[in-house]
Amino acid sequence: MLARLIRWCIANARMVIVAAAIFAIYGISVVDRARYDVFPEFVPAQVTVQTEAPGLVAEQVEAL
Repeated sequence: MLARLIRWCIANARMVIVAAAIFAIYGISVVDRARYDVFPEFVPAQVTVQTEAPGLVAEQVEAL
């Protein structure tokens, strides 16, 4: 199977080169239109802690 594919590619070299050029042009155009952020927004790490402290108010729990 692989030998057949290689033989076909050698027999149709011009078609393979044209297809490769089309894919290369398409790839360059996709990369050119890609939206990417050079300077991303850095968000500080956030942690959520859930605690149970019966009889204490929120300020007392945070102090502990």
